Amino acid sequence: MRVLIVCISILSVGSLYGQVLLTPGGTVGTSPDGTVRVSNTSLLAASIIDDNDSPDNAVRLVSHWWPNNDSERDLGSSSLKWRNLFLSSNANIFGNVGIGGSALTNAKLVLTHSASAPYMNAFQITSNNLNIHWPLMISTNGLSNQSGFVSDGDGDIYFLLRDKNGNADVQLNSEGNNFINGGNLGIGTVAPASKLEVNGTISMVRGNKIQFLETVGGAPRAFIESDASNNLKFHIGGGAGTDAMNLTTAGNLGLGLISPSGKLHINTDAWVPSLLALSDTHYGPSMIYHFQIESDGLKIKKENSINYLFKTNGDFIVSNGAVHSKEVKVSLTPGTGPDYVFEPTYQLPSLTEIENYIKANKHLPEVPSAKEMETNGINLSEMNMLLLKKVEELTLYILDQHKTIEQQKAQADALQSRLIKIEKVLNQFENK
Repeated sequence: MRVLIVCISILSVGSLYGQVLLTPGGTVGTSPDGTVRVSNTSLLAASIIDDNDSPDNAVRLVSHWWPNNDSERDLGSSSLKWRNLFLSSNANIFGNVGIGGSALTNAKLVLTHSASAPYMNAFQITSNNLNIHWPLMISTNGLSNQSGFVSDGDGDIYFLLRDKNGNADVQLNSEGNNFINGGNLGIGTVAPASKLEVNGTISMVRGNKIQFLETVGGAPRAFIESDASNNLKFHIGGGAGTDAMNLTTAGNLGLGLISPSGKLHINTDAWVPSLLALSDTHYGPSMIYHFQIESDGLKIKKENSINYLFKTNGDFIVSNGAVHSKEVKVSLTPGTGPDYVFEPTYQLPSLTEIENYIKANKHLPEVPSAKEMETNGINLSEMNMLLLKKVEELTLYILDQHKTIEQQKAQADALQSRLIKIEKVLNQFENK
């Protein structure tokens, strides 16, 4: 025969008022519902012990309260109200349990924290055994989707949430990895459309990185960081990476270097077919201009043909095109102006010499031939000075011709005057 012994001790100023023995199938007490009701303002201690079990496996219910607080306590089959409840072995409760208040009919466990005792914990799980694996476990599909608070065996506890198939979806661990596997995470929004959607400001301490991995858990391939000078850096490649792009606090953007010296500074340490490409496909797919730096200067190409070349010696070359300008100013090297043609010491070639040279070479002296100009082009400054020289020489020839003409005119006038006089004399002779 198993005997359930309930020991209720009512203590008041050190006096023992009694103990009550309850046997299975019997009731003890003055209340018709079979409960033991104790009304007293003294300290109440109660124990329920199964005498067929060892003391280590006994269930012990202990309630303590202070004078003038909750002066009535019930112990019975229909209700069990205690200030503190300790279960030292397994206990199965087939009804609803209310702690700190009444149990609700639609909830197996209801915890109510009284505002009159703010120093109390609403819910607490304590274990001195570091090997306990699940301090608190929730499962809706047997043990396949067990979730809850898990102990790692070293005293650290983390939260683990699994789906119905047992796959780990959420883990929160103060000493290890934290993850959300599956679904989207929203901060400041209840309907995130991507893996992470933030409605608000994201703050990050400088020196940390936003890193892009090659694969899940793989090697880093690129990252973004803000350095100690508050510059924003974009790195490409593994390890420390290559400084692909840097934006300084001065508003300068550097491509391929850390310290750009202008609003846009592009740098490369190797030959590239296009240092900068500008395109506008609105006018056709071939409207792409490439900027390329080579040993002889900066080239601007279209369809791999050089359209413009800024040479390192200062020359500017436009190929297969025309230069349109309202005004072009050409600087001359001192001494290249042909005013020396008008110096008395200048030896002006005779027209005979020029005629013989033209007959032999089919072009003016000092002027390049048509073939030379087609092959090598012309220097505008040199050609203009050469043409000016020829104009000045031509001016000298005209002036010399003018003198000759004036002399011949004077001679002709003199001859005309003499001829008139002769005609008058002849007329006189004829009239006699």
